[in-house]
Amino acid sequence: METKKLVRNNALIFSAILIVLAIVGHLINLTQGPYQYIGYAVFLAGIIITCNQYAKLKENYVTFGELFSAGFRMTAIITLAMILFMVIFYFAVPDFTEKALEIARQQIEKQNSNMSEEQIEQAMAMSKKFMLPFMIGGILFSYIVMGLIFSLIGAAVTKKKNPAEKMLQDMNQKTL
Repeated sequence: METKKLVRNNALIFSAILIVLAIVGHLINLTQGPYQYIGYAVFLAGIIITCNQYAKLKENYVTFGELFSAGFRMTAIITLAMILFMVIFYFAVPDFTEKALEIARQQIEKQNSNMSEEQIEQAMAMSKKFMLPFMIGGILFSYIVMGLIFSLIGAAVTKKKNPAEKMLQDMNQKTL
């Protein structure tokens, strides 16, 4: 039971860090460029730290699958927390939507210079109408995919001992 608490608590701590990074990024208008990858670095670090702590709780007698599972459970919690945060943020901070739409408009104008103003306006109206579902889908997809990769990395880099050795040691101690 203690391992489940470890994963949950670490997920909530790292979710809070990611939320603070998102808020700071919005406040200082740094939502594009290298700043957006800081969150992924924190996410990766969180999963690696959790996998290491999980292994230490079990004296490193863990399998790759157990560590991957712990990392992916953490991913699920963080993903849900980030979706919840973004939905609240979407409704609580109206200028967030306007900034996002302005960035989208600039990208459309830069990439599709042959679009008429009317086509751009139609694209912007569609973007505004479906912004929340696209945002939720984007968060869900990106966090699950990155969490999958990061859980594999976390499980791979964590020191492991064969759990069968532990069972043999326990059996030997019981027979003595």
